[in-house]
Amino acid sequence: MRKASGHIRYLINEGYDKKQAAVFVGNHFMLSERQRLAIMRSVATVAQLESRRNRMVPVSGLTGREVWIDGFNTIITLEVMLCDSLLFSCMDGTVRDLAALRGTYRLIPETEEAARMLFQILEEAGIREAAILLDEPVSNSGRLKCLLAEIGENYSFDLDIQIRKDVDRFLYDKENVISSDSVILDRCRSWVNLVSWCMKERGMNGIRVWERDEESVLIRALQPGETGLLKEFLYEAIYIPEGVKPPDRSIVERPELRIYYEDFGSKPADHCLVAESEGSIVGAVWTRIMDDYGHVDGETPSFAISLLPEYRGMRIGTRLMKEMLHLLKECGYMQASLAVQKANYAVRMYEKAGFKTVDENEEEYIMICDLQKRKC
Repeated sequence: MRKASGHIRYLINEGYDKKQAAVFVGNHFMLSERQRLAIMRSVATVAQLESRRNRMVPVSGLTGREVWIDGFNTIITLEVMLCDSLLFSCMDGTVRDLAALRGTYRLIPETEEAARMLFQILEEAGIREAAILLDEPVSNSGRLKCLLAEIGENYSFDLDIQIRKDVDRFLYDKENVISSDSVILDRCRSWVNLVSWCMKERGMNGIRVWERDEESVLIRALQPGETGLLKEFLYEAIYIPEGVKPPDRSIVERPELRIYYEDFGSKPADHCLVAESEGSIVGAVWTRIMDDYGHVDGETPSFAISLLPEYRGMRIGTRLMKEMLHLLKECGYMQASLAVQKANYAVRMYEKAGFKTVDENEEEYIMICDLQKRKC
């Protein structure tokens, strides 16, 4: 299926209709209807991925806000999760099932738990108001509304439950939309990937039917609430020779390493870009002027970069490096520096990015990239 999804991704990025591409590729690989549907719901074009990710609001960013909830879409997906049924991890970071509403719905034992889970997440996020929209043509929409209203009385935020004929279109111009419907995600002003967040909090993963590659990863700026991740990526940046036991994670609390992340964002040269895949941050590159191993002078930002192990070897590090060098040049810096272990395979990546060795000791190279000579 992953090979077939690669063919479909290529076709839709070339402008072909997704359904037609799925039929063509599905026939070639002799895929079942459910397999084709799983791929169709999981993949998206590069343009769609970038647009959706740029408009995604984290759950932590909902404090004091109003959210608009695609009711059946969200409740059903949570029900499927609670039933431990099939959910697919999609390229845009959402999780989707294979259920088709088709005008029929019935409450099941997991419905009440799904509603309580939804409301509890919103309560902890500190939202001001939640508007839940239910499709009028769907059976039992009235019963679901009554259940949601009854449960919602136990929470502090304002709750407005509407039964409408035009839920999808109504959500097109809304902010903070909670849904995994791809049509809505491509049109709404901003959206919240709540169900995927919920699954990660419970340590659950969906099925992935597509191959991770460079195109499936978004490079973006670090958001204010994400600075705590730098400690994790600093640990991943520590070079560990083959056969050597990794150090304890508390090593990043040492004073010589705390300078890489402590109060990050408070200094002019503090810049960070992250690589995001499936809604999770999988890599980071950041700079600051500090007295670290690669320190050159008081005007040269030092680099730190790392990726989670399973995302290495996909040219993501090269993309992070190039985009950060471009950013630093735009900011007016003359050069950037770093220190790297001589045995580290990343030395060649730094050289290809334009870094040159200017000094060395027994274990490390000190490297500098001349930003003014670099063509960005």
